[in-house]
Amino acid sequence: MASDIIFLPAAKLRLLAERIHGIERTNLGDIQFSSTTEQVVYLRISNSNLQSVGSILDASDAAVTKYANDAVRGPIASLIFAYTETCLNNALQIFNNYTIRRDYLEKITSHLQNLVKELDDLDTSNSADVTALAEQIQHYNEAVIKYTKMTQNTRASEDFSRRLRNSGIDFPTWYQAQLGFSGQFEKLTDEQKILVYDSIIEASGRGKVLNHIVLKAISVPGNFRSNQLKDITIKDAAAKAVLLKNAAVITWDVFTAKHPIKAATRDAIVIAANKGWGIIGRLSFKLPW
Repeated sequence: MASDIIFLPAAKLRLLAERIHGIERTNLGDIQFSSTTEQVVYLRISNSNLQSVGSILDASDAAVTKYANDAVRGPIASLIFAYTETCLNNALQIFNNYTIRRDYLEKITSHLQNLVKELDDLDTSNSADVTALAEQIQHYNEAVIKYTKMTQNTRASEDFSRRLRNSGIDFPTWYQAQLGFSGQFEKLTDEQKILVYDSIIEASGRGKVLNHIVLKAISVPGNFRSNQLKDITIKDAAAKAVLLKNAAVITWDVFTAKHPIKAATRDAIVIAANKGWGIIGRLSFKLPW
């Protein structure tokens, strides 16, 4: 996992994206591609990631410029831009694998486009709607910041992971006992999966991201019930995907802490991703349970 996270502003995020792109191109000499087509795909994804970072920043910056003289929309546009910086710091510093990063950047793009559209369509005469949109963005931002910082706090999970392993409790047993969700994990809703991950992260000692205030702010209006969390629906599907990927990555790290075999698998994937081996690009983002 990432160690020293530094939250960079937009200009430096562009430079970081260029730096990563340069490293990925340099790694071409170390990659054993099975075909020319595979090499072309690798370069296309790497180029796309670089372009996506620029496009995402440009779109959010355009919203700030568009509403610079709007007393209501202007501050919200600035919130979106700050959140954009948070998401890109998260994408570039946490998601090492270039194919996973591509998918994540696509989710970020859709999510931010949805927020900008909400801003464009906002009824500025409705103070409740204005407040709700601003709070929604602020809570998304806080959640992604927390997820990003949690990737550094691996020591907090070591004792928890050891106790869990020694007790023989497996992943399904954990979430069924703690949250009352039944059935296979793969068949849970994305919202339920996020809640499962969040409960594990909290129990491991890394903190909690999705408290009731956050969940209420990002859920479909009128959908949130504190005593019926399993039935909540997050308003923005793309935002849901952003949160799900972050929570999954941290949960994987929680379960592999102090577990030599699983940790070796995790570290091998990270090393391979940094090295740029061709085979790693074909791995789908699936947790090992």
